[in-house]
Amino acid sequence: MLVLLIGFIILPAQVAEEKEKKLLLALLQTPIHEVQWLIAKLILGMILIITAVLFLHLLGKFGPVHIFDYIAFIVVGSYCFSAYGIFLGFLCRNQASARTLGVIFYLPHLLPSAMSDVSQKLTAVAPFLPSFQLYEPLQSILLEDGRIADMAFDWVYLFLLGSLMFYLSYLLMKRRWLM
Repeated sequence: MLVLLIGFIILPAQVAEEKEKKLLLALLQTPIHEVQWLIAKLILGMILIITAVLFLHLLGKFGPVHIFDYIAFIVVGSYCFSAYGIFLGFLCRNQASARTLGVIFYLPHLLPSAMSDVSQKLTAVAPFLPSFQLYEPLQSILLEDGRIADMAFDWVYLFLLGSLMFYLSYLLMKRRWLM
C-alpha cells in the first residue's frame, strides 16, 4: 500500500505543484537538464518509498528471511511506481487534478492485488496490473520463503514498465506539454 500511495498520490501532486507554481519552468531555465530533474524526482520517490517501508518494518518488528531478494523487489517497485507517479503528474495542470487522477489509478491497482486471494474475479484481473507483479513476489518472499530467482518475470516487468513511464515523462517534459 505504501509503495502505491507514494507513487500514485504523493509524487503526482509534487510534480503538478511544481508545474502549477511555474517552478519547473523556472528550474529548466537554469543549466539543469530535463533528465537530471527527472532522475532527482525519481530518486526522491524511491527514497520516500524505501523509508516508509523501513519504518513499517521497524514498527512491525519483523523482517524477511531473504533480505536481499526483498530489498531488490522494494527497489524495483519503488522505481516503477515513482516513474509512474511522475508521469501521472505531468498529465495534470494542478495538484487537485493530480490527486484525483492518482486516486483513480491507486484504487484499481490496490484492490485487485490485495483482494486477489479472496475473489475469483479479482484473481483473474490482478495479474494484468503492475501492483500484482510487486505484491505477489513480496508476499512469496515474506510468507512462503520465495527467492528472486523464481520471480524474474515480475522483476523485469516492473523494471521495464518503470523505464517506459520514465521515458514517457521525459517526452512530456521535453515538449513542455501542459506546463
